[in-house]
Amino acid sequence: TPYMRKKVFAVQARPTSSRPLPVIQHPKVFPISNFWRPKGSMSIGASLDNTLVTKGVPATLSLGCRNNSTGDVVHVSIQVTENLHWSAQGRHRTRSKVLWRQETAQLEGLSALPKGGKRNEESVRNELEELRDAILQGNNSFRFSVPTSANASYQGGLLKL
Repeated sequence: TPYMRKKVFAVQARPTSSRPLPVIQHPKVFPISNFWRPKGSMSIGASLDNTLVTKGVPATLSLGCRNNSTGDVVHVSIQVTENLHWSAQGRHRTRSKVLWRQETAQLEGLSALPKGGKRNEESVRNELEELRDAILQGNNSFRFSVPTSANASYQGGLLKL
């Protein structure tokens, strides 16, 4: 009888799609205040051109912004963060590391509301459409690559506003 040896191979993941699958993050409203006085809010929505973000492969992040406050935005910071969580023998540890970061003041939609200008019902209703259009048109887009030094595992949401 021929010599046979068993070897077990674990399946890590199913094959990925060859087509990019974009993801759009619903807009989130951030209250803006100066110490204890409210100054309005800022709405930000985002999309990523592909849900499969691979080390070394460029990805595009697009933002839609609406500044509903009386203050000007100096800059917006965009970053890719790697969060590592592990546990062994009852011990747990977490580590976060910024892999890529960009600060920009060149975004459309960051200028403040005019003094005395308030949002009316129509502007509130159209805000989601404006943010969606800004995201889809790519007016505020950023190309980035996850560094090859990043860990290859993934769990959780792709975008966090």
